[in-house]
Amino acid sequence: FNSPNGKNYGWEFEVRKSFDFLGGYFANFSVTGNYTRIFSAIEYQIDRGLSPLAVREMQGQSPYMINLSLLFREPTLGTTVNLLYNEFGQRLEAVADAREQDVLEEARGFLDASVTQPIINGLEIKFTVKDWGAKLKKYVTRKGIPTEQYFRERHIRSLSGVEGKGRKQSIWFEWDIYF
Repeated sequence: FNSPNGKNYGWEFEVRKSFDFLGGYFANFSVTGNYTRIFSAIEYQIDRGLSPLAVREMQGQSPYMINLSLLFREPTLGTTVNLLYNEFGQRLEAVADAREQDVLEEARGFLDASVTQPIINGLEIKFTVKDWGAKLKKYVTRKGIPTEQYFRERHIRSLSGVEGKGRKQSIWFEWDIYF
């Protein structure tokens, strides 16, 4: 299903605002947000060259993405706290021989958080939590059939209808050394 004739285009809108207009401690807060709209198309042959070209979206490409962030930077200690919300639109997960059998990952949003603390001389510690709500990934066919049911009916076990439940936490040290 690879094709040399794929197109990807779109636009993005971004907003950044500091709360410094409120004065005092609020100057340490800021928000950012962006919305991205993407149009993708790929041409392919339905029956290996015997028919005219057909068009579908690119595999893995969401039609939209939303990102929101609330950032706090404590000026005395240098601590940074960031809360992020991300959402993507339904996207093509797996390409099948027939378009109605393609597997789509349903749109979903997730919440991430991070706390960063400088220690000394370029050394900092960072703690992150990704996918705080730990929502399941859901997959359906183009006809709206949940893939767990779809694949079970056909006795195929390569994909389940849900996957990916699990919040991820990490902690690491980073040291910037300048020569």
